[in-house]
Parts: sequence; C-alpha cells; structure tokens
Amino acid sequence: MTDETPIGAKRASRSIGRIPFGSATLDGRFDGIPAGSAVLLVGAPDAGTDAYAHTHAAQLMTARYHPGLYGGRVSDPAVLPDEVHYVTLDRSRRHLLHEMDAVLGPRRFNTLTEHLHVEDFSEAFLDLTPMPAALRRAGRPDETAVRNGDRRPGATAAEHRPASFDELLDAVADYVASVGDGNMVVFDSLTALNGATAFGLSQADVAGFLAGLQSAAESWDGVVSVLHHARPETVRADEIVNTALHGCLYFYTNDSGTTAQKTMRIGEFGGALSRRRQVVYDTQVTESGFVVSSNRRV
Repeated sequence: MTDETPIGAKRASRSIGRIPFGSATLDGRFDGIPAGSAVLLVGAPDAGTDAYAHTHAAQLMTARYHPGLYGGRVSDPAVLPDEVHYVTLDRSRRHLLHEMDAVLGPRRFNTLTEHLHVEDFSEAFLDLTPMPAALRRAGRPDETAVRNGDRRPGATAAEHRPASFDELLDAVADYVASVGDGNMVVFDSLTALNGATAFGLSQADVAGFLAGLQSAAESWDGVVSVLHHARPETVRADEIVNTALHGCLYFYTNDSGTTAQKTMRIGEFGGALSRRRQVVYDTQVTESGFVVSSNRRV
C-alpha cells in the first residue's frame, strides 16, 4: 500500500505558492520561483548579478505594498515576502545602500528601503582576516558611533565579535534563522565565505551552511538569494555548488569591441521551471534597475 494518494499529492503540490521574478518578461513566461526556495545568483557584479538582486527585492516590496505599481504578474499575492533582510559579509551598510541607490530608480529605492533591514557583518568578517594592522585601524569605524548605540553586528565592540570564522558563520545562521520566515533574505556573499577558507574556515562548513539554508528555506515559504561572484561556466561544472540550493540564476557578460552584452540563463529548479524550452535572456541595467529586455532560444 502506498503512502500517497493522487488527491493528497496534488494538494501538497499546490500548497507551494510562486514568488515573482520581479520582471514582466519572466513573470509572463513562468509562474514564478517556488516559495521556500534558496536561489544561487551566479556571475560577476558587472554582469548584473547584484543589480538583479537589488531590483528583485525592490520589485517584491512593490508587489507586496503597492500592487498597482507592479508591472508583472503575481499568481499568489499571499506568498509575497513581508520584508527584505540583507546580510552582508564584505560590504559595509553605507556602501551597500549607495550601490542600491545607484542601481534603482527613486521609487524602487524608496519602496525597498521602507521594508529593508541590513545586517552588516563586514567589520566582524574583516577582523578575522590577516589584514595588516595599520590598514585595519584605518578602516575601523568611529568608536563614538558604537558607544552611541550603533550596534549592528559589524559595528559592535571587539569583545562582542566572533573569535573565529566558525563563530561568525554561526552568528550569521542565527540571524537568518530569526528573520527568514515569510521574508526575503539576501546573503552577500558565498564568494566571501569561499575566500575565508584560506583563513581557517573549512569547505565542509561552507557546504553545511548552504545545506542548512536550503533546508530552512523550505519551511519559511519566502525566498533566499545567495550572491556568488564567480564565472557561471565554472559553477555549472561544479556539481556540489551547482546543486547546493534549489535553483540557480546565471548572469553573463560578453565583451565585444567597445560594447558589453549582458545575458541571463535560468536553472530548472529541480524541474519546476523546465516545461519551456531553455532560453537565454538579453538583459540591461537601466536607470530604474535590472531589466530583462528580450530573449533568444538556445
């Protein structure tokens, strides 16, 4: 006797909603990303990887709080994330917000920042690297700001900071676990974690962190985006990284003379997005953010 029935199996399948891509082109082609997915965003920053992450977050907040201004299709408004929690290891909060402001238009930037929480672990991360002491002192934030209550994890006093990369990863995991349910989490970045393996963090711990994100995301019913600034072809050939999360979005840039063409390819998400023929999308980063401008069949 089997444990499942067709009716029960279909009911379980339909209980998973779809979260929009934040693009009218992609939303019109797909139902969206399955809620409860952890997604790897792979590509160099100039290929549009970060611009997509910022624009996707802003568009989800627009769809959630200003649906009349959202240009795409939302199949299930109930699964839209409530907030965006951005975890940064190697960029300060100030520089991250500056980057978002540069990529997004005023309306999208304002909508995003109204519902954005930046958790800055960059100071704690840099404290654990073998950086020359003079440069580390030059880069340390004003301790007056710390005493006045600016106590983000990256701005806490030294004695409150993790003593090892293992402890830092635990602190990141604790934070993400506390905010992931029903929200969008952006983790920046897997590149930084991989770099930390040269300073004592084990590759097994990195793999375990990704496995934990994948498992936890399924119960949160939001979406987790993990930035990875690496060549997509390298990641696609790495069976461990390429399959560590539920799906991947690959961002490419091809230089030709004086122009650089940006393209994007979508992974199948375990078959959930594989009903249509594989397509390479031409993309742009415009004054209002990341845009999927057209597509070419493979």
